[in-house]
Amino acid sequence: MKKKSKFLTVLLSFVPGLGHSYLGMTSRGLVFFVPTALSIIFTALLMSGNVIYDPIPLLILPFVWLAALVDSLIQVDRINKDMTSGIVEYKKDVINFNTIIPILFALFPGAGHMSLRMMKKGLQLMGLFLGTLAFVNYFRLGMLSYIIPIYFFYSLFDVIDILSNRSEEAKSGELSDEGIALIDKFFDEKHINVTGKYIGLAFILLGVIIIGDNIFFPLIAEFIERIDSSVHGFNLYELRHGIRVFVLGLLMIVGGARMIFKERKELKNEQL
Repeated sequence: MKKKSKFLTVLLSFVPGLGHSYLGMTSRGLVFFVPTALSIIFTALLMSGNVIYDPIPLLILPFVWLAALVDSLIQVDRINKDMTSGIVEYKKDVINFNTIIPILFALFPGAGHMSLRMMKKGLQLMGLFLGTLAFVNYFRLGMLSYIIPIYFFYSLFDVIDILSNRSEEAKSGELSDEGIALIDKFFDEKHINVTGKYIGLAFILLGVIIIGDNIFFPLIAEFIERIDSSVHGFNLYELRHGIRVFVLGLLMIVGGARMIFKERKELKNEQL
């Protein structure tokens, strides 16, 4: 059997799933082709019925396309490597229904891991994703929105990697419920006391924000309009935003300065 062409695989993968079909992995290709086709069809139907006016569902396509391209390149390398090693008949990677579901769910960060019963990592990833969205929206920090695609890519590729390298464990439901390494580190025995303090501080700040937004700021606006009847349409929204950004910036400066001085202090102690 001839080796598979990497160039042809890449060329066909511009339509998600065709590259896998060329490699003899039709079932795996359907994992990428079906979401692509459904998103296009649903977008066309919704826009034709004036339900939506912008093709928002098509935003999923770049992620599916890139995932299909990278996965097809991984598979063609594996197939060619097996053939070079003398394995003429390679095992086709036929994906069953239990494998398709996690990959489809992985398009929403954390959901794919939950479907594999990796609840710890799934909850951590979904919490980070939704927390980042809320943080960016609340503080109107558009520049941080560029990190959001990282969650999609990590979720999709991690689930694909788990299914490819630990397929038997995934099928039997015996995957270890491990979390994200960086988060687990903050909650281990060595750092749990410091982490608890930071969580407590975060709850205090959240409580202050809730009280300020729902009680303090409305009372300020009402007070200003009462003492000066000529003031109408007081821009309370801009005042809130200004204070939020000021507090956030101040916390970042203090936190950054503390980390710098702490690192210098530890370096001096090591030198002594």
